[in-house]
Amino acid sequence: MDVRSNPASRWARFANRRVLPRLLDEQGIRHEYMGDSLGGKPSDPALYESGKPDYLKIAGSAEFQEGIARLLELAEGARTAIMCAEEDPARCHRHLLIGPALEDRGVPLLHIRKDGEGYSETG
Repeated sequence: MDVRSNPASRWARFANRRVLPRLLDEQGIRHEYMGDSLGGKPSDPALYESGKPDYLKIAGSAEFQEGIARLLELAEGARTAIMCAEEDPARCHRHLLIGPALEDRGVPLLHIRKDGEGYSETG
């Protein structure tokens, strides 16, 4: 699940919205873009406060709630990874926005760090 609001990377040119799905498909990995509903920088200006995303407003939006429901539906049938562009969970909307929504539903979230180590929301 790609939850980047803007699915592109300056550092990893293959990680854009056109190339990444094809590369994953070649490896037998399904790609699903969900940045429109689960991204940390939504297009709706009402979901911002002083120019910054307001995660409480985002979490309460119908689009986000529908995105979480879709994510959980897809995860029931397959092992699922959620990817975005931020490596540090403390600064990432996976931890600050998506994690609490999943935790509220009893779903654990494990962050995989660049060194390969995992960081669990629940310890």
